Amino acid sequence: MTQHLFTLLDNYQPFDEIERVHIKQLQQFLKESDNAYNRSNLLGHVVADAWIVNPQRTKVVLVEHGLGKLWMAPGGHCDGSPDVLATAIREAEEETGLKNLKTLIGGKIFDINVGTVPTREKKWGIEPPHLHFDICFAFEAPNNAPLIISHESDNLAWVEISEMKNLATQPTHYRREAKTIAGLLN
Repeated sequence: MTQHLFTLLDNYQPFDEIERVHIKQLQQFLKESDNAYNRSNLLGHVVADAWIVNPQRTKVVLVEHGLGKLWMAPGGHCDGSPDVLATAIREAEEETGLKNLKTLIGGKIFDINVGTVPTREKKWGIEPPHLHFDICFAFEAPNNAPLIISHESDNLAWVEISEMKNLATQPTHYRREAKTIAGLLN
């Protein structure tokens, strides 16, 4: 069942002040944009990703993205669809090869982040800097679930949550780590 993002936001409690501000930014963006879910919106767009943990909540699946050489949760563009949960599942399957992920916390939002994507050269021309309104959902996969790397990534691994600090990653992942350690996925 498709849930509208506004409904998901109404039921979400921010973890910290940064997330509270990001929610307000996202709500404003959604009200002012007529194509919030499409990458053709060069001011910004909604994207979705998947925080995939093992049953013990000690490991997370991260991909080393080929573009920025950063380790991050699997995820990507909504390509026009407002169904952010379906996008997170699709991207998780495409980028990790994992199937039949167990959706955690009732399919509610796990994390919200707003990040700036820098100017990049694309096949079609120069993409200007823009915002990614990142909606993250949490999933569980078995420890022994085999991972299959996609063409978009340089690496893919189960990473000990306690070792994330040793990887080049985004600051939002440390908040997700803190939420996991605090038991917010149980």
